[in-house]
Amino acid sequence: MQRVRNLNSYWRAGAFVAASLLALGQNCFGAEPPPKEGCPKGDLRVGVDIGHSVVKYGARSARGGHEFAFNKRFVNELSAYGDAESHLNFIVLNPRGQDLALRERPQLAMAERADIFISIHHDAVNDKYLQPWMFEDRPEQFSDKFQGYSLFISPEGKNRRASLSLATLIGQEFKAIGRSPTLHHAEPIKGEGRKLINADLGIYEAPFAVLVSSPLPSVIVEIGVIVNRTEEEHLNEAEFRKRIEQALFKALEAYCKSAPS
Repeated sequence: MQRVRNLNSYWRAGAFVAASLLALGQNCFGAEPPPKEGCPKGDLRVGVDIGHSVVKYGARSARGGHEFAFNKRFVNELSAYGDAESHLNFIVLNPRGQDLALRERPQLAMAERADIFISIHHDAVNDKYLQPWMFEDRPEQFSDKFQGYSLFISPEGKNRRASLSLATLIGQEFKAIGRSPTLHHAEPIKGEGRKLINADLGIYEAPFAVLVSSPLPSVIVEIGVIVNRTEEEHLNEAEFRKRIEQALFKALEAYCKSAPS
């Protein structure tokens, strides 16, 4: 009996050593670590830029609204939703809407130890497509020709691959809720002609200063076209915005789970 017990002990010890060597060999030969089960609170710090400023407000909507106001509302709601849900750490950059240089914006994210940088905008169209109309006895301009979202990444930099991964996840989640990209920025006309690298998901490359100067994985997100009268109405509906905010949140969570630890 004593000999049998000793043999069993040797067998268990040998199995433990073999398992340990197998694990060591997997690590040595670069085996993929298991995927993260979740994205713990604060595991991804997201620097969120409110596009434009109070003074330089960006595009003017079909009904005379300022793009900055659309951007600020969306960012504040996204941040509040993230705080409530919350596996991500949202950092709202420049919340007072100061007139910062584009290159300063990603530097704010770096100062806040952000892991990624996203800049929220609302879109317009080339002037040649604008038409006059009256809204509340006030002359305004609109174009109903284009609608939808678009995503921009830098064509250069060490973080291009990570930026493309992030933009791809955002595009996939936007399409999952029925949103379609607008492709008018690829039109070969003055002021456009951006390189469209994924037409299905609406991803462009563009050398915008806020992207090229960023030391972080970065994406500009154009939420919708506010000179389109119907889309502007939708973007003023809280439930419509909430669906987009939830989709963006899901994309950021997915990026957090897939990003290297």
